[in-house]
Amino acid sequence: MHAFHAMHREVVGAGLARQRLTADIAHDLGTPLTVMQGTLEGLLDGTFQPTPARLERLHTETLHMAQLVADLRLLALAEAGELHLNLETLRALEVLDSVAGAFASAAEAAGVTLAAHAAPGLSLRADPLRLSQVLRNLVANALAHTPPGGTVSLAAEEDGAGLRFDVTDSGSGIAPADLPHVFERLYRADAARHGGGSGLGLSIARSVVEAHKGRIWLSSEAGQGTQVSFWLPLGPTGGLQVLGPPA
Repeated sequence: MHAFHAMHREVVGAGLARQRLTADIAHDLGTPLTVMQGTLEGLLDGTFQPTPARLERLHTETLHMAQLVADLRLLALAEAGELHLNLETLRALEVLDSVAGAFASAAEAAGVTLAAHAAPGLSLRADPLRLSQVLRNLVANALAHTPPGGTVSLAAEEDGAGLRFDVTDSGSGIAPADLPHVFERLYRADAARHGGGSGLGLSIARSVVEAHKGRIWLSSEAGQGTQVSFWLPLGPTGGLQVLGPPA
């Protein structure tokens, strides 16, 4: 009987979670659609003039919707076990440097020091696009929560039969009550935690890491910063892969 009640609570909880997810998705799609509809109607009836600023706003909202739909599709594929990975041998430092370089201007504008560290010869088998996507989501979150004068660091190091990646910031941190929920879809303890994106960044990171047979976790303290770590296996051959200097 106890097992039956536990199963019932689990089923009910899953149903409520799906309902909340549907409501959150409807809200996230509804907001940009409302903005676009209002602007387009104003342009059509002559209330608004098609200025560059208004067209830029429409473009921004369109991009937001497209990103949300793409993120939801990725999560659906991952849950169905159909997320295809194109595995390649990657140098960890090159991946980290590429991501850091992509955010260099944003970090400089925010007054935040951004740095990447890893042993030059350390490598693993992973999908370069998906691994970069995970790191970009984490760095965007970190920068959104790090005040001027703070730091964001990316690092990778050997950890058993895999590599551990860390994205660490000296920002505002996350309240203890919110920590168990941060990887849930569209969870917003703080809307800024998602860097103005779809709100699915951490959920996507978890799905991609798990598709690589890895694991991801987060540690944080309010007012003291946050560290998101994930571990990926080195590859199907097992054992540490160390490459020589780039040719």
